[in-house]
Amino acid sequence: MVPPRKLFPHQSDFVDTVMNTASKRIICLSTNVGLGKTFTLAALASRFLQAHPVTRVLILCPAGALCNHMRGIIHEQGSTAVHVNRYKFRELLDNTTEFQIWPCGLVLLMSYAFARQPDVRDSLLNTQWDLLITDEAHYLTGAQGDLFRRLESVADKIVLATAGKIQGDLLAERDVFHVEWKREQLVGHNGKLLDDGMRPLVHEVSFSLDREEKKLSASVAELFQKLEAGTLSQRFVSKILLQSFYSSPVALEGFLRRALERATLRDDFFTLMEDTDEYSVEASSSELRYQIVDEKIRTTMGQALSGLEDLQRDSKLDAFSQLVNKITGSSQRGSRICVITAYVDTLYYLAADLEERGLEHLTLHGEVRDEEREKSFRRFVDTGGILVATMALMTEGLGLPEVTDLIFYDLPTNDLLMQRLLGRFDRFGRSKQLHVYMLTNTENRERCNFESLCLPERNR
Repeated sequence: MVPPRKLFPHQSDFVDTVMNTASKRIICLSTNVGLGKTFTLAALASRFLQAHPVTRVLILCPAGALCNHMRGIIHEQGSTAVHVNRYKFRELLDNTTEFQIWPCGLVLLMSYAFARQPDVRDSLLNTQWDLLITDEAHYLTGAQGDLFRRLESVADKIVLATAGKIQGDLLAERDVFHVEWKREQLVGHNGKLLDDGMRPLVHEVSFSLDREEKKLSASVAELFQKLEAGTLSQRFVSKILLQSFYSSPVALEGFLRRALERATLRDDFFTLMEDTDEYSVEASSSELRYQIVDEKIRTTMGQALSGLEDLQRDSKLDAFSQLVNKITGSSQRGSRICVITAYVDTLYYLAADLEERGLEHLTLHGEVRDEEREKSFRRFVDTGGILVATMALMTEGLGLPEVTDLIFYDLPTNDLLMQRLLGRFDRFGRSKQLHVYMLTNTENRERCNFESLCLPERNR
């Protein structure tokens, strides 16, 4: 039997802090991505159960796939954990003869979205929890934030952990003990710094537009200017327009067609984000309920669609294909390639290109079921190859330190998102160099802030 992994000193110190009976009721852990936060929370839950066998422990995560990952760590640490989905919830209801359905002596894990479903929420609020853990607590906004505030009243001990910024007044006027992990300060069991200097190497992969692509770029720029000079709703749509254009022709076409159709129907433009699996643009749907496309804008959108039909090539896709050929043709490294895009449309566009060239690959996005995600991640870790995933999926807490080559087909729109995505791969304890590739249009290089990565070297 394989012994459980040993906690690093900073992880062990945090577990000891929470376990200390003299510690504050609410403890908040803030850290960069990649420092073992999720592993620490799972180990904490296991140790808490081992010290207090007849207790109830609840862990809330942003996604079911992360629940399954934590469940595996808890089992490895010698305790029992259950990922509660709709099927498991019904099973618990069927097997109980009491009002209280949640058992003691094991860790219950569930996603934020599932936990706030009315019947599940009510059952959680009718239970006294000995330990409540929330991973990726920066997701606790809106309805999820309201759920946490209500659960707070039925929890004896609370741990919030985040690799981002906790929003709003979630912790306002509360007596909270804050713990912060800084990568450059963490040490290993030998007393030496964990950050051994093997930081990612960043490579800029530039491409230039041909004549027809430049004509399309001019139409998009004209449309952007018209939208940007308009209402709040129009300015919101202008941001999605640019992101879809920078992503791929199929992402732009999908945006334009949906925009025209839904503008005619006076529909809510917030759904455009949901259709594209867009992560980086945020807006209140209540601000977007007005007709935003007038006849001039509709005409310009039509011109952009015509420009798409005139395209003979995709310079960005050509640069991507050459890059993948270069990486896969390198025999000295057992490459595991992850490609990140902002749009599901672009994801399938890239998958089609890889398939046409006979390259095996896996695709993952927000609509993939948790069970399929877990299988795909396990297969990728075990066998390598190429994984194409959306930004939204890769911010859900799963780490892939096995990746050797990370390709940003689409660039994150802000530094914080870049750091969070990079942290899924740049984790301490890596045994191989991580190479990061960024596809950049030579006419729009200012969109990529390489310095924000805080890396020691950039290669071209």
